[in-house]
Amino acid sequence: MGLLGMAFKGKFESKSTLSGSLRIKEVVELDTITREMADFNNSLVCSGEEIHNMVSEATETALCSQGMVEELSKHVTEVIKQVGDTSSSLKIAKEFAEQGVASLQTANIEMEAIQERVLASIKITSRLQDDIKTLGDMLLAIKSIADQTKLLA
Repeated sequence: MGLLGMAFKGKFESKSTLSGSLRIKEVVELDTITREMADFNNSLVCSGEEIHNMVSEATETALCSQGMVEELSKHVTEVIKQVGDTSSSLKIAKEFAEQGVASLQTANIEMEAIQERVLASIKITSRLQDDIKTLGDMLLAIKSIADQTKLLA
């Protein structure tokens, strides 16, 4: 498993009970790691280009071993291509991370709205319980009056 895979695994194995802000923090940390890896990747691309230049110079000066130098140049070019592919993958991972941040922020806003609705429902339920108690007291009073009326009759 690559460094990026371990970063994803470590960041997303957290319990589902974490708050939205902690998840956003994790995604931001993942974004930072992705940026650092992209910077490292750019350094590798520059290093690969420098190696390619050195190989080209060696080709000019070593006519006896020109075939071996050309083969080495092909390998270096393939490495540069693979590093470029890695850079593309990191850019895609960064985009997914940014989409994840946006999704988490949206989810957090929606959860806060749900929380407000639940609190409002709790207040309404509390008022209904108070009203039911009042109605119960009124029914007891009416029953008491009815019982006294029966006694008088």
